[in-house]
Amino acid sequence: MELTKAAQAARLAKKAFFAQKATEQGRHIFIYNNIRTNQTVCSLERSLNNHDALSQLAYAGKKTIPAALRKDVWRPMAIVTFPSPAQGRSVYQKLREFRKLHELHWDNNQEYPMLPPETQKRIKEGKAAPTKKERAKIIMDQKANTIADLAALLKTHDEGGSVEKLRAEVQALEAAQKSRLAEIEQEMAAKKLEMDDPKLNGSTRKPFLVVYKSLKREKELLLKGEEREALLKRLNEKESHLESLKREREKLLSAEAVPKALAKDVELANKAENGGLSRLAEEITEANKFLATELLTPRLRRRWESRVEEAQREQKEMWRAIESVGEEMARRMAKSGSKAPPPKPRWGLNGVSIRWADVLDADYAGEWPAQVVHDRLGLVKHSAPDPKRAAPGLSITNAELERRLKEEEEAMEAEMEAAEGEAAEGEAAEGKAAEEGKPAEEGKKVVV
Repeated sequence: MELTKAAQAARLAKKAFFAQKATEQGRHIFIYNNIRTNQTVCSLERSLNNHDALSQLAYAGKKTIPAALRKDVWRPMAIVTFPSPAQGRSVYQKLREFRKLHELHWDNNQEYPMLPPETQKRIKEGKAAPTKKERAKIIMDQKANTIADLAALLKTHDEGGSVEKLRAEVQALEAAQKSRLAEIEQEMAAKKLEMDDPKLNGSTRKPFLVVYKSLKREKELLLKGEEREALLKRLNEKESHLESLKREREKLLSAEAVPKALAKDVELANKAENGGLSRLAEEITEANKFLATELLTPRLRRRWESRVEEAQREQKEMWRAIESVGEEMARRMAKSGSKAPPPKPRWGLNGVSIRWADVLDADYAGEWPAQVVHDRLGLVKHSAPDPKRAAPGLSITNAELERRLKEEEEAMEAEMEAAEGEAAEGEAAEGKAAEEGKPAEEGKKVVV
């Protein structure tokens, strides 16, 4: 039976939709938790799949794994958004592995908020081991562990950082050390003058001597520069990593019969590694700050939305190019018989955001990387909201908003004036050409 054109179009549209969905899988991680037992489940889909979610839960005794998920006790806890689907899939895999380790390896010397205080005290002092039910509650309570694991994973993704960021840190540290050295030398000179006072004796001179020695030790530590050496080491590692990536990519380009698409991907990957991704992430963050306000005119809002869409499109192209080049490098190295793994790109944290159902849950982690953006998830019931529609509401001061709006209005006025000037010049040129032809005709009439 032949399909009609409408049915064929619907089938093609459905295939295109699922193909696009497959390429985007991993960009968002949805974390759900049980409000009664604090069990956590990670998902790459907005809605929980019953079979997949139950397979993540560890058996800790009778009635610890339900027959099916109940919507009234499983709620969205957080949505983690990444600029690259590959980065999100990597974090998703590690989160599940870490939770399995927490469930299999645990001790009795911790504080467990799910248990009564007297039971916690008894277990912590080692007077008795937890019962079967208490052990089940301890193993199921994974909310704090999941949040702490997420923060630790994001820190590992920020280990390398960008070359520009590390260079700025080195320069700032050198400037701060130079300023502090000048201050120490001035303080030491002042203390030395005070100690040289002939009116002082041994007991009265001792406090000045203690301060002088402490300043001298601080000066020696600054001159030693251990912190600066550590930063320089990280910077050198990052630069050597980028150089190895460039060399491998140049080998791809130097090979015979290199497709044009691959050459374009190599160029995009190099651009991304040289700060292109950081620049795009800053542009998206800046635009989202404006879109989160209600003082924008419809025209300015459309303009900022188009900027966000364009930057996100460029960002996706760069990540696709990085992954494509990496896969091609791995394929060629495997074909040549090389056992050394190809250098993998280091992921940064520009564009990583976390939206919390309860922002206070972020306190379970001791520290978060500075680049990660935290925001509220809003009111949720059973399923997480669409992350594409729920834009992060980043705060911005009114003074800063007014200043930037004024700059945007002035830029738009300048563009309109330039366009009007060009139109006026065009009309003047047309009028001049018409006038040059008109007198000649009038002269002919007069002669006749």
